[in-house]
Amino acid sequence: MIHRDKGLLPIGALILITLGVFWLAQDMGWISTSISWWPVLLIIIGLGVLINNYWRK
Repeated sequence: MIHRDKGLLPIGALILITLGVFWLAQDMGWISTSISWWPVLLIIIGLGVLINNYWRK
């Protein structure tokens, strides 16, 4: 699924970094939310797909 020629590798890295920052912020007490990380992951993937499709056109 991750192919360098299609530009999916940076999106995957962005997803991992964003999830890591989200969890770090929760652990450090910077944000206090009880939402699960699944909606955050789905939103990030959706935005990544939209951005990727927009840049290709």
